[in-house]
Amino acid sequence: MNRLPFFDDDHDGQFRWLLIWERLPEPGYLKALGEDDLRQRLQETRWPTSICCPECAQTSIGQLERGSLFQCHRCRKQFSVTNGTFLHRTKLSFSLWFLVAEDVIREFALGSDRRYPSPKRIAAKYKLPQPTAYRVKKLILQDFAPAGEGLLERAICMHEPMQPTHLALFSAEHRYWLDQVRRGFIKR
Repeated sequence: MNRLPFFDDDHDGQFRWLLIWERLPEPGYLKALGEDDLRQRLQETRWPTSICCPECAQTSIGQLERGSLFQCHRCRKQFSVTNGTFLHRTKLSFSLWFLVAEDVIREFALGSDRRYPSPKRIAAKYKLPQPTAYRVKKLILQDFAPAGEGLLERAICMHEPMQPTHLALFSAEHRYWLDQVRRGFIKR
């Protein structure tokens, strides 16, 4: 899935978050997935055609016994789906990253200001130390930013944008329609 354009001002920024929110799976779907399913989703998002060595870009790759490690046949480098991403060396579960990212998307799209969900709320909800919650939120927002890699955005947003065919994408009418969906006047 492609990333959405980024808008500069706050009003357009919320419009972008609404577009991302619209592409989220049904509530509870991510929570039902296991670690292996989420790892597979990240793998398919990062390498849509075939797994590629981050060192030499070779596509002749073998999978090691543990299942989460790959080895390049050419340069012999061992790597995982998180190598070279902001998730590299994380000790947190994939489900935690996905669920916090989903919370961040919902909060920004549904009208909260840029402080929410606060690291304090994230820490309480997911039983994390507050500095860890702060770092998780910061890394997720960096991933969703225009200069970010967008790995979680592409992995989480599983649906194409839903919109009436008579509306031009990103038009004022599309923005109004999305706002009506957000407020619950139109069923998603």
